[in-house]
Amino acid sequence: MRRAISYIRVSTTSQHIERQQNKFNDYCALNDLNPVGEIIDFGISGAKADREGYLKLQQLTDKNTDVLVVSELSRLSRQEEILETVNKIQSIVLNGISLVFLDDPNKIYEANKPLDLTELIILLVGAFRAAQERREIKRKNQEGKQAILRNNPYAVVDAKVPFGYKAIYNPNGNRPKKVLIEDEEEIAYIKQIYTMVLEGGTLGTIQRYFSNRNIKFRGHFVDRNLLSVLLSNVLYKGIRRRTQQFDREVPDVVEVRINPIISESDWDKANEMISSNQFKISTGNNYFNPLKGIIRCRCGRAMLVKDKGKDKKGTKKMVYRCSDTSIKADPIHCTYNTDEVSYHLTNEAVFALLKFVNSNEQSIMLEQTENKIQSIQEEIVGSKQITQSKQSEINHLKEQNQILVERYINASSQTIANAIQVRQIELEDSIKSKKKEIADLNQKIIQLQIRIDTLKQSNKDEIMNNLTLEERASLFRKYLKEVNYIPVTLMQGFYKVQFLSGYNVYIAVRKTAKSPIIAVLPNGYIVDESTNEIIEYYDNGNIANIKGDRITIQDYFNSLLVKNKLVTLDIDYSWR
Repeated sequence: MRRAISYIRVSTTSQHIERQQNKFNDYCALNDLNPVGEIIDFGISGAKADREGYLKLQQLTDKNTDVLVVSELSRLSRQEEILETVNKIQSIVLNGISLVFLDDPNKIYEANKPLDLTELIILLVGAFRAAQERREIKRKNQEGKQAILRNNPYAVVDAKVPFGYKAIYNPNGNRPKKVLIEDEEEIAYIKQIYTMVLEGGTLGTIQRYFSNRNIKFRGHFVDRNLLSVLLSNVLYKGIRRRTQQFDREVPDVVEVRINPIISESDWDKANEMISSNQFKISTGNNYFNPLKGIIRCRCGRAMLVKDKGKDKKGTKKMVYRCSDTSIKADPIHCTYNTDEVSYHLTNEAVFALLKFVNSNEQSIMLEQTENKIQSIQEEIVGSKQITQSKQSEINHLKEQNQILVERYINASSQTIANAIQVRQIELEDSIKSKKKEIADLNQKIIQLQIRIDTLKQSNKDEIMNNLTLEERASLFRKYLKEVNYIPVTLMQGFYKVQFLSGYNVYIAVRKTAKSPIIAVLPNGYIVDESTNEIIEYYDNGNIANIKGDRITIQDYFNSLLVKNKLVTLDIDYSWR
């Protein structure tokens, strides 16, 4: 009795293979064939050439079977690859296997017999017809999905359910079969992402926020690409959009409205901010720029951090300087490219201004201690979960190692024993590495707990003073629009600080060898940047003994120093 193997394929997991199996068994019974096996591609499109069953099919020879039975030509053919289909059929036949398609069971393509012209024409026509039928089915399927979405904005029309939602069976009938509803946990994550962006966070800081808490999105770690996709998805501002382009010159776009998760204004603002923040965030360690994208030269270009070497005391001297690199003959060359301002002094002055504004209860309110403690506690919980996960991995590796020990004892040759030893070394190295990671995590948890204890014992001023440079940079991005330095003399000048809220402040600077003076100009005083003079707009002399409508920065310092009237900022000079 001749042997027979069937090839079965269904395109989706919702389809059943029983129909094709029954047809195969019936054919074998009627033709005195012995069914010895089946090759199945389950839920795989015929458009995929690398499907497992299809590849296995091409490796069959007369040692495996005498006859290959396929329910119909379309199960074997690939969309748009008509000649390839015919070539595969010829290859199967020349491998010593007869081939039959059950949609035309009387026609058998005999083993080891090249296809004749008639057979080639029949196959080509059949493959072309199958391709056309698939194309028409796909077109109707896509058009049907577009129509369903137009009628029901929450209809599930594709296999992938957008993050923030889950699919349920339609309680109002079978069309559509399933609908989307909000997933409370995932919606909370979406809102957290947008909140962090609106507070000045970057993709990197948001990624670390979720990673440090061991929070995964549908089993996957959060990365920047995923965050970018979520932030740019108009679905979250209430627009569900689907584009169908198959077999169309002009795409069919369906756009329906659903309940927004994020307000349209917040969505637009968040996308604008994240685009801006990716250029502003500084990634370098030696030249970390907390004011990147904020501090600008008088020509309008960004200022960069430049290393000026070390001073006589051995302290690294860094400055902010215009980013222009064009030659002097270039018409767009910066005429202020010699402007330089101390990196450390600038950072401290701007940060001191933020503390000053906050202490005076103006428009800026800095992060509350309770929120910071809660954030650290979440990070501790996430670190503990990661530790437990790594410990489970270690236990699994130890189990594998024990199995290898037994195999080593019973090894039949020295070659096998050596191979087992190599694998054991790899496992032991992996265990050692994961133990080190656990130790680092435990140390991190201890440090985080110390931070919590310190915060609980600290007041707001102490918390502000202990912010890292990166935390300060986050505050700068959150509240500041632009910072400019206006030099008057080598040792004196002004900082012009513009807040995102529209609030502008001028800071007068007098640099001295021992203790520079940083003073905030009172409300009503601005700097005429064409003359570098202070214009006084005060009511009946808020600053005593200063006469005239304009004064120089020198007169400003001298007059107020005498009367002890300067509103100075508290600057940390430890960097000196």
